[in-house]
Amino acid sequence: MRASVLLDKKNKVDMLGSMFQEGAMDPARLAGHPCPPGKEDGSMRTDLMPFQRQGLAWMIRMEHPELPKTVEDPPVQLWRMRKDDDGYAFYQNVVTDSTQRDPPKLKRGGILADEMGLGKTMQTVALICTDDTGEGVLDEPEEPDERYDDMTLIVCPLSVASNWTEQLKQHVGKKRLSWHFYHGEGRELTKKQLRKHDVIITTYQTIAAEVEGSNSRKGSSAPEDKLGNMNEDDEDVEPPGKKQKILSESTLHAIKWRRVVLDEGHLIKNPKAKMTRACTQLKAERRWILSGTPIVNAAADLGTMVQFLHVCKPLDDPDVWKQRVTKVDDEARGRALRAVVLSTTLRRTKDMVGIDGKPLVQLPEVLRYQHQVDLGKDDRALYDEVASEVGKSVKASIEDGSAKPSYTHILCLLLRLRQLACDPSLVPADFIEDIRDRKLAARIQHDHEKATGIPSGSGPVSAEQLSYLRGLLSDAVDAGAECLACGGWPMDGRITICQHFFCQNCIEVAVDARSACPACNHVLSREHIIAPAAERSVSPFGGSRASSVGGASSSRHGSAAPVERTAKAAALVTLLKSSPPGVKSLVFSQWTSHLDRIEAVLHAEGISTCRFDGSMRQEKRADVIRSFTTPNKTATAGSANDKQNPMVMLLSLKAGALGLNLTVASQVFLMDPWWQPAIELQAIDRVNRIGQTQTVRVFQLVAKGTVEERVLAIQDKKDALIAQAFSGNKNAPKSKSKIEVSDLASIFGV
Repeated sequence: MRASVLLDKKNKVDMLGSMFQEGAMDPARLAGHPCPPGKEDGSMRTDLMPFQRQGLAWMIRMEHPELPKTVEDPPVQLWRMRKDDDGYAFYQNVVTDSTQRDPPKLKRGGILADEMGLGKTMQTVALICTDDTGEGVLDEPEEPDERYDDMTLIVCPLSVASNWTEQLKQHVGKKRLSWHFYHGEGRELTKKQLRKHDVIITTYQTIAAEVEGSNSRKGSSAPEDKLGNMNEDDEDVEPPGKKQKILSESTLHAIKWRRVVLDEGHLIKNPKAKMTRACTQLKAERRWILSGTPIVNAAADLGTMVQFLHVCKPLDDPDVWKQRVTKVDDEARGRALRAVVLSTTLRRTKDMVGIDGKPLVQLPEVLRYQHQVDLGKDDRALYDEVASEVGKSVKASIEDGSAKPSYTHILCLLLRLRQLACDPSLVPADFIEDIRDRKLAARIQHDHEKATGIPSGSGPVSAEQLSYLRGLLSDAVDAGAECLACGGWPMDGRITICQHFFCQNCIEVAVDARSACPACNHVLSREHIIAPAAERSVSPFGGSRASSVGGASSSRHGSAAPVERTAKAAALVTLLKSSPPGVKSLVFSQWTSHLDRIEAVLHAEGISTCRFDGSMRQEKRADVIRSFTTPNKTATAGSANDKQNPMVMLLSLKAGALGLNLTVASQVFLMDPWWQPAIELQAIDRVNRIGQTQTVRVFQLVAKGTVEERVLAIQDKKDALIAQAFSGNKNAPKSKSKIEVSDLASIFGV
């Protein structure tokens, strides 16, 4: 087995953190809260660290913003004070250059973007425990608006809801605060019953379910009795732009919250998504976004957050954002983004130092290894055979303009090569048969004819076409396809008859507005947007999705044919068994089917595991986390005493990369490289966070001589795209915000 190669530490530019070096605020010099909640006053069971006291004081000031008082003061929510020739004050917007005499109205809240693992949850809990007047931080405390209930709403992914309840229980306790999880059966409480609690925790999916999402009702205004009188002081009740009708039973939207907090708030980056609209429609005096990765794909992610916060007017209007940020040159865009970040965001990273020159937080070292594996003789021969045929087919179809493959097609072909690099049994057997029969190019041509042969705007989708498109959709989801409209990683992917992949809301909004595909202008109606099947469909790249190379697959439930130890699985077993006693490990994969096979191999080797993925109910997730986070100091993977308390947790990248606190583990295994570097960092930061006491080791398993090596190059491109958007470098070459066909084709040497 090859040795793991210790990677050089990348001194990546932190786009958000670096902006403070050019701005008016140095995070290290922020004033701390002089008397924060803690053990001394009994309001919390845990004392804040110094940088967290600074964060709390900053959050309080953001909840009580004040306009600049002199021309030397830095802008506040983009507004700078100026004076005319007669000495009279007026205000100038630093992005739009507009001016006004009347003091602009400011909104309350912002973005706490501390790097993952620095205690954003803890600082938010402390904020909830402080006096809403700002006493202790403000020179003149301000009485809260009595029109709002003294309640905080926490919106988070389902996977991290239990973390909020555990954090509240650990750091505060029920005697100080009362909280309720508004989800499932917990949704049965009325508004009156909810008002008995200080904190309500709910999920993005629950919020979305409370809003009527039919785009056919665009432009309908909200009922007066539900939203109250819309005067200027209440404008945060509704977002800029078109209003959406609220369902009569929407309990959460009927409450005027003191504070709404979106945890992992980067999830609302798609402005057209139902959950984004639902969150923006919440009525709140103060709005917060917590995210260690607020920028995932492009600078446009920040625009949606500004719309939720209602700050930095008029950039909270999507049309103005496009005009002033999206459609301007790089220099102007960088200038605008820096102004927005400095007006809304606090960002600290683990390697920042305080004013005393010491690190903000002392964390153990993180060692990142690239562990290359050599495919076995048979697997290598199969991979080379498939890679050669796929490359020739993609090249031929691109050169033949009449059958140019779509982004989705190429991504699905790339998926097959990535699966072969991990475990050939992940690949449908029929796909291999097509390769060996030299039918792949013919299949691409046939698929192209299938797509373009549907009558424009009217013809029904046949049963054969529907099965084919649903299989392609499933492959696109497995491949991690990005929405061709927003560049996001859809939780609700859809595919069109012209074989383009989108978020559900992105494509529905586009079709309603233009009756055409945003990617190719093919005439479409709602009937031509294909949703996933209730049961697994036939894959367009390999027959039945249940069949695979070798004809056998493992199952988590029941017996199955033995699963062969692939090169990656064998390397994982060796690394786990060589771990010191007491070291727990997290194993991540993008595909749950890959986790199934890894699980089978580990169990065959006597290594017990537990599992965390999106198919689990909330109660089961909480039980798994609670069990795994119990230390097992003498056990090693595969030893007799790891049966009841496993040393290994298997996690899907989507479900397990967000919000979990798993510092009981100190090893991370990334089984399949992914070109969203921010997502991989989120996975690593499940262990690299406050509370970690052991050196963290991260192993990225890469199959030598495969597309996985080229996927890593796309990771670097993703970082470069975001960095350029914020740099404002007018001499930088123009670049795209999303990975496109040409990028994927280049992986095949085309």
